[in-house]
Amino acid sequence: VEQRDSIFVFEVKKVYSEQRTTNLEYFSQRYSNTNNFIISLQKKKETRGNISVIYPWEIYKILNKIKN
Repeated sequence: VEQRDSIFVFEVKKVYSEQRTTNLEYFSQRYSNTNNFIISLQKKKETRGNISVIYPWEIYKILNKIKN
């Protein structure tokens, strides 16, 4: 999702247990103005580098941020 001068990138995983996210890492290296999120039902860690891990029911927080 592109908003103003930022790009919000989402990757969905059923379970996220700190494994490498090469697609998000590549994308964030290529485009420096990204906000990266992993959406997962089960998560072991809140944030890894510049990647935030959120539950599906937390998406509304991000979407509200994008709207404003």
